Amino acid sequence: MKQIIFSVLILLTVTGCATRLPEDELSSTRNRLEHYLMNNATTQSELNILSQNMVELANMERHLLEYRIWNQPNYDKIEKSFIADCDAWEKRADAEAKKPSQYKGGSLEPTDHNLRMTGFIEKRIEELRTKW
Repeated sequence: MKQIIFSVLILLTVTGCATRLPEDELSSTRNRLEHYLMNNATTQSELNILSQNMVELANMERHLLEYRIWNQPNYDKIEKSFIADCDAWEKRADAEAKKPSQYKGGSLEPTDHNLRMTGFIEKRIEELRTKW
């Protein structure tokens, strides 16, 4: 039995499953996408698609962190303040999304919007990790 447990732990450690959380994988993937977008993307369509994927990955990471907070022990003690905080953030996110781009009407507008929203969501992710 000890040998099986030891083998499984070695396997998990070697594959990274024991040390990397899903939100870390999402963040890592988003960082690799950003690197590719900034250094290798060649067409405007590619920039738009990659930047939209970055927003989606950031939102997945944010939702996963919120889920972990909702399911932590003693969540009932922070529930009201956490829900109020989430509601306030959603309002700020809606306001941020409605801000006009400096490239309004241009082909770079979607990329600009997506990169701004990714940065906004990244700030929320950091807040979720440190505050709650």
